[in-house]
Amino acid sequence: MANAAPEGSTMGNRYFTGMHKYKAAPGNISTCCEGQGTRLYASLPEYIYSTPSSGESTQLWINLFTASKFCTRGSSPICVEQQTQFPMSGAVRLLASCNAPSSELFIRIPGWATGIVQLSISDPAGTRTIKAQPGTLASIQLSKGNASIDFVLPMKLVAHEYTGFEQLAAGPRFAMRYGPVLLAVTGPWDEQSDCSVITLPKGDSPENPESWMLPIGEKPLHFRYAGYEWRPYFDVDVEGGLERFTTYPVVLTQQW
Repeated sequence: MANAAPEGSTMGNRYFTGMHKYKAAPGNISTCCEGQGTRLYASLPEYIYSTPSSGESTQLWINLFTASKFCTRGSSPICVEQQTQFPMSGAVRLLASCNAPSSELFIRIPGWATGIVQLSISDPAGTRTIKAQPGTLASIQLSKGNASIDFVLPMKLVAHEYTGFEQLAAGPRFAMRYGPVLLAVTGPWDEQSDCSVITLPKGDSPENPESWMLPIGEKPLHFRYAGYEWRPYFDVDVEGGLERFTTYPVVLTQQW
């Protein structure tokens, strides 16, 4: 999705995923990307929710988090509305209704969540709280009627050291993500290494970006350090070839 043309453009998809320096300009060049990309975008809603292959209407799996509505089929359907601004915020509210005496929701707790997720549930049976570990499914039994489920998916900055073939003499390179979102950095460029080279004070570590990358005010998923700014990869160089960036800057620590 980060390789789609900007909103309002008729130029289609990018053929290559540019992760360093520039994104290619999007274009319609009759590759499989145009057809497969179109099919992918149209199919994305199918992955938000899942139902049993048996057709049982009193069970529902919630796999992805986005503002949406869904109802199962059958004589006793479950209907769910998601209210969220994810990934700009980890807060999620689910409004559910069911006709069966007992229905069951399974909520995917992503493996990238950085702590236990606490789910607050309110339905005709009362108010209660359950906890779920990252990388698991939270199972919630619902009574007949209306229910609300509130939770926050905890997110933080995480560094990933580049271990691929294209190593630089300038030093180790680190990608940063926040929750599941890959960040790209713009700012000063070292022409010799053809990359951003960021130097941290002694005591700071590239592996602990939470200690030196600072959030930027009212701009979700935007962070800064010195003259550098990180923001979502999907939000950088959207036109292609106009904004120099990298997802793997060199990050060094002063030794004195």
